[in-house]
Formats: sequence, C-alpha cells, structure tokens
Amino acid sequence: MLHIVLWKWTDWKNPVRATYSAVHVNAMVKALQANVKVPHRIVCVTDDPTGLACETHPLWSDGADLANATKRNLPSCYRRLKLYDPATQFQMKIRDGHRIMGIDLDAIIMRDITPMIESTEKFRFMGWACAGAHHPKVFNGSLQMFTAGDLDFIWSKFDPATSPAQTFKKKWLGSDQSWLSMNLVGLEGCDGFTYPTVASYSVDYRKLREISKRTCIMFFNGRRKPWQVETIREDYWVSRYWRP
Repeated sequence: MLHIVLWKWTDWKNPVRATYSAVHVNAMVKALQANVKVPHRIVCVTDDPTGLACETHPLWSDGADLANATKRNLPSCYRRLKLYDPATQFQMKIRDGHRIMGIDLDAIIMRDITPMIESTEKFRFMGWACAGAHHPKVFNGSLQMFTAGDLDFIWSKFDPATSPAQTFKKKWLGSDQSWLSMNLVGLEGCDGFTYPTVASYSVDYRKLREISKRTCIMFFNGRRKPWQVETIREDYWVSRYWRP
C-alpha cells in the first residue's frame, strides 16, 4: 500500500508558507489521482482541514518553533521529520512495510508517475537528488519515498537543540532536507531521482527553456509558483498541468 502525504500549515512568520490553501491541496490531490495507478491513499497533515478533498491528520507541534538553520527567513519544515517516527506512522494508519511518499504542493505532475513509484521498491529511500551548494549531492525535501518502519533514526536521533546547528556546521543547507541529506546521502539503499525525471522550474526549465519528454514531476521551488498569474503569462503551458 502506498500512502501519499501532503502538508499544509500556516506559518505567520513566513508569508510564503502562509499562502498555501485548500485549493492547492485539492489541485495536487486531483493530479495524483490522475497519475498514480497503484493502490494508494492520500492524507494531508494540516492545522486546518477545512475544504480538503482528501483524508487529513492533525498537524503536530514538534519542530514548529525551529527556525531554518541556514537562514531564519527561509521556510522551516523540521516538523516533517516526524513522519519517520513509527508511532506517528501507526497513528496515521500506516503499517510497517507500507510505502510512504511525501510531495510538496508547489509542483505539477506531467505524466503517469506509476513507473517512478514502482522503481523505488528496491530502495530504502528515494528522494529528489540534485547538486548542493557545498556537496555534490543533496536530497531536496520536496519529494521523499521510503518504507514505514525503516529509517526511524531520522526522527529518533534528531535533537532540536543541536541537530540544526550540526547540519549547518557541515554545510548541509535547508531545514528538514539538511538533516535528511547529512544522514542519507551515501547510505546504502538510499538514492534519488535526478533531472530530467524530476525537474526544477526555476533551475532547469528557466535555464534550458525546454521541457524534457522524460520529466514526470516539475517542482516550483522558489518564488514562482504554478498558480501565479505571472508564471502562466510567461509560460502558458503550465496551466495545462496545474488546475484547481
């Protein structure tokens, strides 16, 4: 069984995070339903389930007050690490051996991603892998796929008082993705999807000005989002994939 986890919470300290709404969740739900052909359920971890067209789970407070160690005004997603906690998985009706996929809302799904999902069965972890500012390979937290009951150390060894500073000292940047990268890059059985299977609108598309026929998911990590008028005016093709 595949459990697809979405996230929506209001962060008044970060206006970018505060813009996500039920519209964005429901658009991703529709895109997943159209492009995932294996048995699955979709659940959104949220502090406001109003209007959501999928199952919901109450957002926990763990990590809520932790600022991004790289830069305080950047989004902080440390709370997502608790998804690796077996007790939390059990509360979310996810059983050991089931597969978990976490995906961010600021993305478009461009074709059937079932082959991507099925290819992860032999791996402990599959994420979005790309080059980092200080490391040749990092995992971007926008896409995470792993097996429930495994990799529990990601949560159990995370110390809010020391872990963010530890990752920053070793030049692993970001919030949750810095901890994931430091612990999983190079670990046996942990790998990642790279361009062109997974692409970045701001880094890959806007540099190349072309879309690979092999791209399955395109993330809009950065200021530009697929639902913004400015984005659609510049690249009208985006509206074919992101639909409310």
